[in-house]
Amino acid sequence: MLFKSAIKTLVVSVALLACVAQAKTFKYELQNFNSGRGGVVYSGLYLKDVKSVTLTVEQAEPRATPMLTSLEIEYIDAPKLLVKNLFSTDDPNGDSWTFNGKVNDAWVFRQVNVRVDNLDRLNEDGKFITIEVAVSEYESFVELGANEDAYEYEKRLSYVEGELKAANPSKVIDVEKLTLDDSRVKLSLRNKVVAMPGNTRGEKAFVIDVLWYGKGESIIYYPAYDVGNTLFVDPLNIDVTKFTESDGSEDYDIKITARGEYGDVVETGSISLSYLLSAAYDN
Repeated sequence: MLFKSAIKTLVVSVALLACVAQAKTFKYELQNFNSGRGGVVYSGLYLKDVKSVTLTVEQAEPRATPMLTSLEIEYIDAPKLLVKNLFSTDDPNGDSWTFNGKVNDAWVFRQVNVRVDNLDRLNEDGKFITIEVAVSEYESFVELGANEDAYEYEKRLSYVEGELKAANPSKVIDVEKLTLDDSRVKLSLRNKVVAMPGNTRGEKAFVIDVLWYGKGESIIYYPAYDVGNTLFVDPLNIDVTKFTESDGSEDYDIKITARGEYGDVVETGSISLSYLLSAAYDN
């Protein structure tokens, strides 16, 4: 009886683990950004021009508050600034958060403060955020009152603002080689879900690299809205079914099989290959 009870407990535990979403790490860069210096200027330290910004966000599950765990600002004319252990005091059930961090011994300063505004739960491509860097000891450095906002222009060192762009590396996990209208088509499914390009409602898409012989390369963004519409869905493979149209021509129904946000295997509805190719090559 003890053995059977142990086996039953193990089975239940495995089932529960399968239903728990795995935490994910997302990397973003800023695009279409502009930067500048603040009111605090130190001779020989040029913080006006930013070369790149990289953010690392960790999220425990789709409805959890995304945590900004790392921020790196690379300047053109100054050493880069790396910020870790950022925190937010905003309501975790809210829709948008401000993250704060501190860096000791940054450039010529004992400590600088960093603030990132406007991160939200979706963090979709195109989301506009602002990053500000200020001197922690501003009241002694620039003789301003300690009760004033450290991020007012007169007390800032630099700022950068721009649009989030996902920068998560991906790889091909499944390949299908088909023939449509006597032309060979190669479909290569990638292992990351991305924000649907041009969509402002936070919808997600599977990414399929396509090589259509005679027409070249393109990308199919296959909608993921019927399997969770979240970055926590993991693509598994392409499912292909051949069918014949009423006029005798042949086509294929394309589906994507994926692992859902809680570990279950899910499948999209079907979209014809001819439609997907038209969307990828005619736009």
